[in-house]
Amino acid sequence: MKLSIVIPAYNCGPLLHKGLQYLARQDAEWFHWEQAELIVVDDGSNDDTSFYIEQIRSVLPKLRYMYRPRDEHSGRSCARNTGLREAAGEYVCFLDAGMLVPQNFVSRIFTLYEKSPAAVTLHFMYGIDLDPAVTDISVVEGITPDNIGEIAAKLSKLPAWKDRREPFFLYMRDDIQQLALPWEMGYSGAITVPARTALEIGGFDESYKGWGVEDIDFAYRLHREGVYFRSDRQAYAIHYPHESASSGDRQTFSDYQNRIQMHIKFKELETELFPEYQGHFYGAFIEKMNTLQLPKLADYTTEELDKVSACAALSSRTLLIGTDDPELVRHLDVSHIYVHNRTTLELFRAEFPSRVVEYSLGLRSFLPANTFELCIVTDIIRVLHPEVRAKLLRELTRISGEVILLLSAGTGAPETALLAPNETGQAAKKEAVQEHTQTAPEFLQFDLIRSPRIRHVMEPLFWCEEDELHDLLERIKREKASGSIA
Repeated sequence: MKLSIVIPAYNCGPLLHKGLQYLARQDAEWFHWEQAELIVVDDGSNDDTSFYIEQIRSVLPKLRYMYRPRDEHSGRSCARNTGLREAAGEYVCFLDAGMLVPQNFVSRIFTLYEKSPAAVTLHFMYGIDLDPAVTDISVVEGITPDNIGEIAAKLSKLPAWKDRREPFFLYMRDDIQQLALPWEMGYSGAITVPARTALEIGGFDESYKGWGVEDIDFAYRLHREGVYFRSDRQAYAIHYPHESASSGDRQTFSDYQNRIQMHIKFKELETELFPEYQGHFYGAFIEKMNTLQLPKLADYTTEELDKVSACAALSSRTLLIGTDDPELVRHLDVSHIYVHNRTTLELFRAEFPSRVVEYSLGLRSFLPANTFELCIVTDIIRVLHPEVRAKLLRELTRISGEVILLLSAGTGAPETALLAPNETGQAAKKEAVQEHTQTAPEFLQFDLIRSPRIRHVMEPLFWCEEDELHDLLERIKREKASGSIA
């Protein structure tokens, strides 16, 4: 077994040099035994990065330094791919420049992959979201390879330094494969992957520019290949504080645009609403879609079904959104179906081969205006976040000549956050939740809208009254008529 550590670098010579000092102090001297190699890819730096490499080469004889001139392909993805193609190891650990690792970092990776070779390892990262202009960083000013363990113990008690993914790592006991979307945590600042699989999926997508998402895209494709995801807090990395090349606002805008680009690339529900969610709550939404129980044919009144069926019969291209009931599909005889989870997708594609079945909610369809004559939306729209609900209706009104809301009878359920089992004040809050649950429609029972594995991160149930929905749809129709909706 051999490990390759790949570090992309651009104008960060002093920071890179600091991180390399910690790799030079690995406990088993892996780099001397040729069981591990270290590749630094200089992406066209002009800060004498090569000088800092020469300063450390005597204690890292297996260090390979690669310089590529700055060009239109330059960026983190291109630098990582360059290192990936040159790597001789069975496994590749991608580290950002300036990541400080403990002396057992490499030996821990070897231990992990001897036990479970076909996995992606997300390493715990301290200080990844920290802004040195806002947070006191004196706690790490005296850090050395000898005291890094003591410093890490202190950082573990400081909220600003903790990895934002830590609650999920702890709750899942590092078996994050159980999460609905383990890939949304696939940060490339410290991640180890099987080299062959990384090459087979094409490495990092170099078309992403600016900040963010290129690593999530990489993790998403690994997940689609069936690679197992785990996290590890022993082979951790400390992101040494330094000023960022771009501001928080610029990073946020770039991240949002790249999330949209990711959906344009994959066009699936799992990427469709990704731009709308910041932080690690998107997996909770997908978990809701995976466990949501939608109304059946019998839950609608005869009058409602006759009206909708008559409209569908007059239309050649009809879209139905939000059902897992084959009988409802047959009754309405639609041409296109958008489904909300992969289980329903497989079922409907097998049962309705002559109809177009897609894994989508329709929020970002990229279809021409008036692609459909009629769009039918069920109660699924009543559980979406209000902002998502409005965006969805605007898009459906754009791509369809007419939108009909097919809603089942039932009283409304107030917005209620789902609680963690160990949350304080549990008894009082549990009583309140039970009271709210009693008002929910029968087809949306409280116990069916979330997974017990991650109930503590589940987003609220945004139940919407029928009158409110109809008013929103009518307002959007007026906007379309006046030309406000392109």
